[in-house]
Amino acid sequence: MGATPVDFIMSKIVFQHIPPAEGVRVLAVLAGRLAPGGTGILDLPIRYTGGRIRRLLSTVRGSLPSREPIIPLHIYDLDAIRAVLARTGCQMREKISSMPLYEKAVVIFHRPMGPPGFEPGTDGL
Repeated sequence: MGATPVDFIMSKIVFQHIPPAEGVRVLAVLAGRLAPGGTGILDLPIRYTGGRIRRLLSTVRGSLPSREPIIPLHIYDLDAIRAVLARTGCQMREKISSMPLYEKAVVIFHRPMGPPGFEPGTDGL
């Protein structure tokens, strides 16, 4: 028996803490559960912009003793996200913005109501 479809998926700063290979698999499962007419929103980093000095400082900081755990920041390939969403029948658009250390994309995806290629109003109804 299949999983129950969902109408909405939202991920704000979660995928950046999941290694990309695993995150893409998780996204495929989530997008596969999206009901026709459903929408999803992801917020994820797509490119480092902080330069070598900031990355070096981050590495040094990670080697220092601390009471707080260091949480890794994983960078995603937007083409891989686009491909997995297309394979699951979803349409996608993105808005890219810059943060101090990286560029991020807010990805909005949607599963159309009809079968692939169907556009409302084009069938004479």
